[in-house]
Amino acid sequence: MFKGLQARMMLFVGILVVVLLAGSFYFLYGNSGEILQDTISKSALEKAEGGAKTVTEWLTGIRTQVEDLSLVPAVTSMEWQQQEPILARIAQRHDYILGIWASGTDGKYTYTAGVGEEAATGDISSRAYFKKAMRTGESVVSQTIIDQVTGKAIVCIGTPLRRDGEVVGFLCADVTLAGLQQLAREMHLFGFGYGWIIDNEQYTLAHPQDDLLGNRRVLDEGNQALREIARKMANGEEGVQRYRFQGDEKILAYAPVELTG
Repeated sequence: MFKGLQARMMLFVGILVVVLLAGSFYFLYGNSGEILQDTISKSALEKAEGGAKTVTEWLTGIRTQVEDLSLVPAVTSMEWQQQEPILARIAQRHDYILGIWASGTDGKYTYTAGVGEEAATGDISSRAYFKKAMRTGESVVSQTIIDQVTGKAIVCIGTPLRRDGEVVGFLCADVTLAGLQQLAREMHLFGFGYGWIIDNEQYTLAHPQDDLLGNRRVLDEGNQALREIARKMANGEEGVQRYRFQGDEKILAYAPVELTG
């Protein structure tokens, strides 16, 4: 289950999300020998791997929540009057969930953002992640999008709804990735650097600068060396590389988020 997430998010955040440690270590490298450089590279990679593990555990937990919720009889009833009280309470309880919605196999859904919130309806039958869930019967994750109302980067983590072994619908949680922003800000080494999470299409999911979320400006404003590293990240590779940008020597350590099962 949940192979869709691994296919969509590479950083890892293996989201694969891709978690990167990107910092300016020009001063350190300029005043250290080969041993210290190796130590810095090793420490940076360990930091990236630790970040990837943190994101993996977080997303795995949400996946489990959604899959557990899909087993509740009231949810699989496909009657909104029975589904709404449960889904609304879950959406209200967790600040990383912007809303939860349930649809039939035709893609027509009803959405709740929490207790007391007015329900909304729509149609996601044309969305690739919905089609994949219906085709494979597996849990899936959408591509990252910027929510038009909140301006937050979100993904939809969903799973088919089954009753008596037959797929009868689809359950999905809109999950904000704002929590990853804090992780990005806290990832540093020896007081330098920051975290950077991208998906397999090289769109930024987390970065200390909010205006860089949901786009490729980091790469567009970077150089060819940075874009080549990002390509390796998006391919799910792990490693440490040095490059120069605007006269400074930088190091990027990166590791994929691996969600399998």
